[in-house]
Amino acid sequence: MSDVRWSELDAPAELGRARKAELADLVFTLLDGPDRARMLELHYWSEEPQLLDIMRILIGLTDETRTALHTFLTRTSAAQEIAAISEASGQLLLSAPVRSAAVLPFRSPR
Repeated sequence: MSDVRWSELDAPAELGRARKAELADLVFTLLDGPDRARMLELHYWSEEPQLLDIMRILIGLTDETRTALHTFLTRTSAAQEIAAISEASGQLLLSAPVRSAAVLPFRSPR
């Protein structure tokens, strides 16, 4: 990390450069650590608008609703093919072509 002391900086431009350098040091330190993939994924997620709001809503759903939504989303052919229609009654209708999928029973190894 940078050993720049904020009180040692006189001009705002110097402060800005020092903060950018320190931020760069922090990013490189995090990326060199064991959680590089996780850090990159968090960065990607932080760039997605409204994703955090959507995640909070999903976490608050009942197990049954979350399972139904998960099943619908994972059985669609492509995300671009999902259509959503908001009804005046407040209902949201989702539709999409569904992939054919065989459901196989799960057995634990003996």
